[in-house]
Amino acid sequence: MRAAVREMKEELGIDVTLTGLVGTYLEQSAFGECLEITAYTAVTDATDIVLDPAEVSEFGWFSPDEFPEEMAGRDRERLDDWARGVTVPLPADGLYG
Repeated sequence: MRAAVREMKEELGIDVTLTGLVGTYLEQSAFGECLEITAYTAVTDATDIVLDPAEVSEFGWFSPDEFPEEMAGRDRERLDDWARGVTVPLPADGLYG
């Protein structure tokens, strides 16, 4: 979970608090490796995004009915799971802090 918080800081320049687990997904990389991707929900008070161009080529906010048609890997599946409410709340006692 610490990695997810760190990645948001590195890629978008924001601090987040994880609030739920959407799921863990396995998929094959372009190099044939098995990737394990864990998707969380989070909240933030941040109002300004500072993209790291070495990490992020594009960024946008979308409501569930505006998700882009084309996405990388199985991102659509993860977002569809989130939109359907497939989320397990995380304890609020700072387990990842």
